[in-house]
Amino acid sequence: MPKMKTMEAAVRILESEGVKQIFGIPGAGILPFYRALMDLGTIRHMRLTLDGIALNVVIDEERRIGFVNFGEIESSHLLAVDFMRKHAEVKVPRKFKTVVTTSAGYPLDKTYYQTVKGMVGVIDILEPGGDIIIASECSEGMGSREFVDAQRALCRMGPDAFMAMLETREKALIDEWQTEMLVKALRVGNVRLYATGLAPEDLRDIYVEPISSVEEAVLASVEKHADPRIAVVPEGPYVIPLFQA
Repeated sequence: MPKMKTMEAAVRILESEGVKQIFGIPGAGILPFYRALMDLGTIRHMRLTLDGIALNVVIDEERRIGFVNFGEIESSHLLAVDFMRKHAEVKVPRKFKTVVTTSAGYPLDKTYYQTVKGMVGVIDILEPGGDIIIASECSEGMGSREFVDAQRALCRMGPDAFMAMLETREKALIDEWQTEMLVKALRVGNVRLYATGLAPEDLRDIYVEPISSVEEAVLASVEKHADPRIAVVPEGPYVIPLFQA
């Protein structure tokens, strides 16, 4: 499909969802947004191809559109991120040795691949050496074959050697990025996973501690650290707690 036709199709889709205003471009409404795009001084060199343009959409938990913008890939995306920060980030005045979270339920908790997002989302408020206790169904198992391969490499090599291997690569492999994110969480503290959907053979590849009870894991963490204070983040990666003293 020609790129201008693609943009016009995007207009019709957004109109059907009730979008009336495009944020980030002063005075640009939904109807003329692709023409306004052509008039932006910073992208005049893209008049013929429209290469390098991003359309960013923020939706809420009910899949309703809350924000739309478009423009140069990096700057437009950062603007959308700034909008999202107001709704997703929560400032927390202290760190915790025990953090309980989830993968935000269905559909985000369908795989272990997606579950890693819940682990990473809370590390800013985790005391070094503390425990992340995460509950996620993982009803569809681990995730892609490529992710499983990356996990097996992590289990075989350990975090340090795995990260060193990634640094030697010119190109990343599919889905191994999520294993890298898992290592990011593991470098802060311990991760314990409650998941009813993983098969016994899957548990060999998760590189975190599987648990059979969230309650027992919380009690064990509190006793180990001699600290009864617990952070609970029920919505997992949809809410990002940030430490701010």
